[in-house]
Amino acid sequence: MYSSHHAAVGAALTVGGHLAAGPVGVLVGGALAFLSHDPVDRLGEAAYGRSFPPDRQTLIWEGLPFLAFILAAVLAGPLWWVLATGWIAATGMDLIDKARWFMGRPTVFRCHDRAPDVRLTLWQTKALAVLAAPVPFGLVAVIANAGAAGQLLATFAAICLGAVAGVAFMFWLLTRPGGGL
Repeated sequence: MYSSHHAAVGAALTVGGHLAAGPVGVLVGGALAFLSHDPVDRLGEAAYGRSFPPDRQTLIWEGLPFLAFILAAVLAGPLWWVLATGWIAATGMDLIDKARWFMGRPTVFRCHDRAPDVRLTLWQTKALAVLAAPVPFGLVAVIANAGAAGQLLATFAAICLGAVAGVAFMFWLLTRPGGGL
């Protein structure tokens, strides 16, 4: 998947972690964001266009959600690092494997060496990018309103997101080659 999709998931996990347990929660959320990369990569995106060097379509569909993410991080003020941690952690596998690809080395993470379980159309891929772009703004609103009621709501949202991640992990376990528990 493209980085905007990974970043939305990663930021949700780190913000949920921050609201549930403060800075230590960000570390836990960051670890979960890193691990979320593999299940999210089970969805195979359709190419916007040429990836390297990126063409105009790729720059638009990947660049605009990235700019939205940066703007949301700026609006988060002193908690910008919570969103940044989510982005870096969730895209970490791509950052490592793409650096290795530039050096002519093989990938480290097997999620990049296998076919996805679900192949998305170009329309679906673009729809996910459009949906991913506002996620960081919603997360900033949650951080800003994290009084007692906001924190309870955010903790509930983090638990729900954890449940979704758990279902995604079970799907991965059951659908991998030779899968099963």
